[in-house]
Amino acid sequence: MVNKTFKFALLVSSALSLSGAYANMTQNDASAELMGQCKGTVSPLKPISFKEREALSQKAHMLMDQLDAVHKTANSAQAKLDEENANFASLVKEMGISDAGIESMKDDKSFLSRLTAENAKTYGTLSALVYDVDANKSLGKANVTSTKLDRDISALMETVSDLEAFAKAIPTTKAKDFKKFVKNLSIYDTNLPEAATVQDVRVAIALKLTNLDGQIKDLEAQRLRASQEDLNKAREAFAGNLQGMNYDVRGVFHRNNGEFSGAAAYNEDNKELVLSFAGSKSTMDWVKNLFGWNAKMSYSHGLLSNISFHSGFASHLDDNAASFFAFMRYFLEDFKKTNGEGATLKIVGTGHSLGGAIAEIFAAAAKQMGEKMGIKVDLGVMTFGAPNLHNANTLKNFHAITGGAGNVINFTQAYDPVSSIVFWRGKSGATVSGDTSLMRDTNGTLELPVRMNPHSIADYYHAVDAHFAALQEKMNPVRAALARINTLEGELNKSKASVAELTKEGSATVTLLACHDQDSAAKFADESEAYIAGQNAVLEARQDAMRQARVLFTAAVAQKQPLLVQTLLGERLNVIEAQVKVQEAYMKTLLAQKTWRTYAAKLRERAKERAEQFGQGSIMLDAEKIVFTPEMLAALGA
Repeated sequence: MVNKTFKFALLVSSALSLSGAYANMTQNDASAELMGQCKGTVSPLKPISFKEREALSQKAHMLMDQLDAVHKTANSAQAKLDEENANFASLVKEMGISDAGIESMKDDKSFLSRLTAENAKTYGTLSALVYDVDANKSLGKANVTSTKLDRDISALMETVSDLEAFAKAIPTTKAKDFKKFVKNLSIYDTNLPEAATVQDVRVAIALKLTNLDGQIKDLEAQRLRASQEDLNKAREAFAGNLQGMNYDVRGVFHRNNGEFSGAAAYNEDNKELVLSFAGSKSTMDWVKNLFGWNAKMSYSHGLLSNISFHSGFASHLDDNAASFFAFMRYFLEDFKKTNGEGATLKIVGTGHSLGGAIAEIFAAAAKQMGEKMGIKVDLGVMTFGAPNLHNANTLKNFHAITGGAGNVINFTQAYDPVSSIVFWRGKSGATVSGDTSLMRDTNGTLELPVRMNPHSIADYYHAVDAHFAALQEKMNPVRAALARINTLEGELNKSKASVAELTKEGSATVTLLACHDQDSAAKFADESEAYIAGQNAVLEARQDAMRQARVLFTAAVAQKQPLLVQTLLGERLNVIEAQVKVQEAYMKTLLAQKTWRTYAAKLRERAKERAEQFGQGSIMLDAEKIVFTPEMLAALGA
């Protein structure tokens, strides 16, 4: 909307006639604002003539016309956009996607938007395979040496994270605080004399971090050798089921006691790492799942530091963290070395039940870890029957890590009690519903089919396959609607930018105009009569030309001259009539000016007399005297 100064300047400008839409403002406040601008931005004013003032006035009118046109365009685009957004939301809801997923579907880069039925089936398969390996105990406990090395590596990584945070807090202003800081460095086995400088501290910390990094790399090499047997067994367990999927098992996750808990499968062609975790193993796991309070993961390594979890899940995360972080550091270092700077890694977390909850958190941690190492990460999470584990107060922080709700997909079946649990009220991502285990009739009563377990991994696997296959047909109109939304948003943004530019230019123009009126009123009064008289003379000349053109055209019609002659004369008459209308409108504006009303009175009378004279006389009588000579016809092209 036009700003306050623009409105008032248009009002005080004697050259502008405004509608009431621009007049609802306080006169005194606007006057003070205008005077301030006159004295500030446009002072001292360079004297201008009345003719130059009129040029400013016409420019202001033109800007207002353009602004009105742009406003109409913007309003039209907004109305269409509102309608298209409502249509888009309706189409998305028909796909069984929750409200949290509607906005996410608008982001063509979000995991939800780019997910295909084929990919969904792949993640479901990997999740089911991990579940089966865990349930059938296809893999024994991990090598004891491996589990110890994992914990040692994780502990060193935690020390690195703590020391990096400690280094960012070096006090440089107070000597007392700095001495205390130097003394506290002994926590990290770094001892410096009291006379140490800030530069000494930075060098010592850098050396310590380099030393820790070397220790971690050495332990990683040992771990790789110790865990090779476990990795070979895992590849053998998964090999038959991974045929044709182009994924290779790169790592095996286990709990601190060595029990299998998940696997990392990598697709080299797509640069996609899938982290899949198994669910609850025992009654104690379910006790932890159901009872808890706000807690943070112990082994965070500087990641997820602003996220609170249900304490039961936090304990599950801690139980799996050493294995996970040890693997991820090694994998990310290798990825960066192999693919170089600028390469993008896709990370997908997946799992059933508790495994889905763990995958969601660890995938987010992996994204942070990769970005901390300078790797660009596209994150996606697809869980099956997973419970909610977030504190609603930190959900916004979690979305900032994942990139939004659209990157976390919770696939839930109707009446699954696990996925219905909301411990801390905050749902993490978009929920995609698929009612395949239980049915609800139109009266709202329940019907129990043969399959009585809505939390079954088998049911989830088949539901995902069927559900996403059906969604593909529904995606076409959704994507078409999204394309229209993007086009309309582009038009709207362009219109808003034009409004801002026109408002700024118009405000400056009419403010300058109003300031000139205040400063040069006497000068303009002396010049206005001559200017208006000159403009009236222009009008009279055009009216005379129009009269002559009308006589010629009437004569050509009356004498039945060739059609070409009539057409040319008619077109010439139309052009002159249009010019007369423009000049008449301009004269009306000039004569309506309050500032120069005294000087316009006589000219107004003259114009009125001229109009009356023009209306008199016989056009047909004059037309009868016209003789179309051969030379005239030749000039007209006939």
